[in-house]
Amino acid sequence: MNDKDISQLLDRAEFLANTNSLWGAAFVLRLQRLGVTRFVVSPGSRNTPLVFALAELPGHAVQVVVDERSAGFVALGWSKASGKAPVALVCTSGSALGHYLPALIEARYSHTPLVVISADRPPELQECHAGQTVDQAEIFGHYVGGFYAAPLPDFSNWDAMQTLLDSAAQFWSGDRALASVHINQPFRDPLTPGVPDGSDTFLLKDLLDLRSFLCEVPTVASEVQVSELSDSHHASLLIIIGPQELSWTHFSRAQSALKRLAKMDGVVIASDGVSSVRFSGIPSVAAYDLVLRQKDMLDALRPERIWLIGDLPTSKPLRAAVAHWNAPVVSFQADDDQRHAGIDLPWTVAPIKSLEHAIEGIDVSDTEFKSRWMEAEQFQQGAIQNAVAECVNLDCLREWQLPRLLVPRAPEGTRFLIASSMPVRDWEAFAPSGEFSIDVFSNRGANGIDGLISTAAGMALEDPERPVWLIIGDVATQHDLGGLATLAALPGTVTIWLINNGGGRIFDFLPISGVSFDFERFYHTPPQLNFAGLAEGVGLGYKQVKNVSDIKRIAESSEQKCLVEILVDSESDQAARRALTEPGN
Repeated sequence: MNDKDISQLLDRAEFLANTNSLWGAAFVLRLQRLGVTRFVVSPGSRNTPLVFALAELPGHAVQVVVDERSAGFVALGWSKASGKAPVALVCTSGSALGHYLPALIEARYSHTPLVVISADRPPELQECHAGQTVDQAEIFGHYVGGFYAAPLPDFSNWDAMQTLLDSAAQFWSGDRALASVHINQPFRDPLTPGVPDGSDTFLLKDLLDLRSFLCEVPTVASEVQVSELSDSHHASLLIIIGPQELSWTHFSRAQSALKRLAKMDGVVIASDGVSSVRFSGIPSVAAYDLVLRQKDMLDALRPERIWLIGDLPTSKPLRAAVAHWNAPVVSFQADDDQRHAGIDLPWTVAPIKSLEHAIEGIDVSDTEFKSRWMEAEQFQQGAIQNAVAECVNLDCLREWQLPRLLVPRAPEGTRFLIASSMPVRDWEAFAPSGEFSIDVFSNRGANGIDGLISTAAGMALEDPERPVWLIIGDVATQHDLGGLATLAALPGTVTIWLINNGGGRIFDFLPISGVSFDFERFYHTPPQLNFAGLAEGVGLGYKQVKNVSDIKRIAESSEQKCLVEILVDSESDQAARRALTEPGN
């Protein structure tokens, strides 16, 4: 919407009839000027002034999701797929707001900026048994970067509203760590556009300083202090590329330098499956999870210095090895939160912007360090490939094979979303490295298994023609059945690869599985669901997979929205998995 469109909007009678409508329009327009151009709306009565203004925006900029819980994850996925652009959530008053919490928890730990805008009742209707009225102030606690209580719509409050929005923008712009915000906006009646409220809204329009929100908003400046990355002359360096959930603009600029580093004898790059490095063609160790299970090799693989770019990967063997080596760690981050459970190391936190500078100054010399790592990597990759080939020859399907089967067959530009629990662990351990035109995402901020179908639906909004492939388990699917309806209603191209292995099989790998009690009832909890019927009920395509041939056939076909149920024999899958992952097998 350009300046001419804005002026025409404010000249329309519907927006001039009452203060709420004009205020809602000015509110939305200011947000746009501050960089918020994507909106997910759950309509209600109290947020009518905002919905009426949003209805004037282009259709692709505003998506309607009835279920607020699903809407929160749609916004989360949309922001992640857009490169962490802010996405606004707009809801009515009352309990509706509370349903955003699960998505905001993930957003908080993955530094994804969501802008929650909740409509509210005016002060005189608080704490007096008025319908659909709850205490909405600071309802999300520390899971948002800031809470802002917006003033009631009134000409005298215009400057305050503008200042409030400008202040909130610090959480989604500039170089600081991104965070979500909650803006609570009360409205008095009348809420309906075109209904006079007795105020002189023409005077309000005349007195509004339109230039204040028609002008370009200054870029938020932030001071970046480059860490002292001393002692860059050392024999060996392990660079761990973690999940890409921070500001990766600076990392993208450093890719050419990483390629040069990858060729140095004393440098080893270990790339998480949820990072672009593993699939970029930059030589890296992908099977570190399996390599580091060989405890007798830990000392031979010890680096003198570790660089961590992003968060630590999921792998428990990697985290244990980092703690065992006790090497100095330089952590390139967008914030300074470097607490990692069970790891007490000398951390140096460097701003992500300093990565390029640090790379240019590295000098390493240990020629044996890299060869030891690469020999171990080649051995494990060979073992994985042999196991996959055996299954392909027998046409038998194993759950852990999926990354190997899907990555090479994904259409160009596919965005993968990998669910927590077993899917992300299998992806980290078994996804191939090489040059593939894919992007990979996961909700690993809080590691939850909820809202994943809705997250995939949100990712597809950024480019509806670009495929999104979600790999998810049966229990995680049960946690977001409402997301199936949301997915069916929104634009996009999404394939759900649903692994039906009879419930929470990750618990089979935990000590609790060896305790004698009703383990199936309390931990496996297999969903009693007809996934074919659920897909048909909301209008999604459905296919069932039992072997490798089916996977190949479906992966190479095209369907805009489809749920693919993969039937897995969990006992044989676990036996094959243990043969690969347990030392000595």
